[in-house]
Amino acid sequence: MAGECEANRRQMGGFAALRMDGTVESWGRQIGGNCLPMQLSQLKKVKSLCASDYAFAALKEDGTVVTWGNAASGGDSSWVKEQLQEVVDISSTSRAFAALTRDGHVVTWGDRDFGGDSRAVQTQLEQVTALCGSGSAFAALRKDRSVVTWGDPKAGGDSSLVEMQLQDVYQLHSNEKAFCAVLHSGGCVIWGDPLCGGRSWRVTWALKDVQQVASTAFAFAAILQNGQVVTWGEKHCGGDSSSVQHLLKEVQQVRGSRQAFAAIVAGGKVVTWGHPNAGGSCDYNVAQQLQNVHSVDALNVY
Repeated sequence: MAGECEANRRQMGGFAALRMDGTVESWGRQIGGNCLPMQLSQLKKVKSLCASDYAFAALKEDGTVVTWGNAASGGDSSWVKEQLQEVVDISSTSRAFAALTRDGHVVTWGDRDFGGDSRAVQTQLEQVTALCGSGSAFAALRKDRSVVTWGDPKAGGDSSLVEMQLQDVYQLHSNEKAFCAVLHSGGCVIWGDPLCGGRSWRVTWALKDVQQVASTAFAFAAILQNGQVVTWGEKHCGGDSSSVQHLLKEVQQVRGSRQAFAAIVAGGKVVTWGHPNAGGSCDYNVAQQLQNVHSVDALNVY
């Protein structure tokens, strides 16, 4: 498998591997782990892979899309096949997909309650430049730097309360239940489940000059221009960094697992917080070895 890129998803039900020659191999015991022979024959000249919980979508070099797995979770895209042309990017929720076309339009399929039905906002989905998915909702960034959302209202599919603030947006980030938009001014606009990072009243005053944003399943962490970190959301998932805040200085990078964060600080040292079983703490021997680190990544096994 050397030189290959693998894509997997939350339920550990299957894997899809994209080979360097643009072909795909799929395996696993549960839904999504196996392609039908007809689908497998189409999986050539593949550019990238995207996955929901129970299905995969392959973006081919010619801009078309091949899907397989559970039909209700996006494995069947036949009803939008004619629209899936000149696709440049694909995003997903846990049971639906959204494809961005070259002309800035968005095509969705899968479970309607998880963002698979975008008809209510379709007229607004023009000149889109980027897509982002939470567990059951989507957000689209438009060329005019405004944002359009749809899907589960409780997971960020309804941004009406912050609509007036969603102007001049630079980046979109998400966790399972909420979204965070970074503005060109360096501020942040947050919406979704209040308990899972969809509200930041405790730290709103500190969210200025934001450079990077990372997330766990139910929390966010933002690196500021001065190298400090601001966290919010479910405290057991990394939303509370108070116990290590004195160590979070000159932070260069933050990565999130499902329930914990790890940050690289000055000197290449690593600081962790969140749920201990998810990497939120490491024993003394491991901590001593975490020196001169230049990057860190995480598993997100649901």
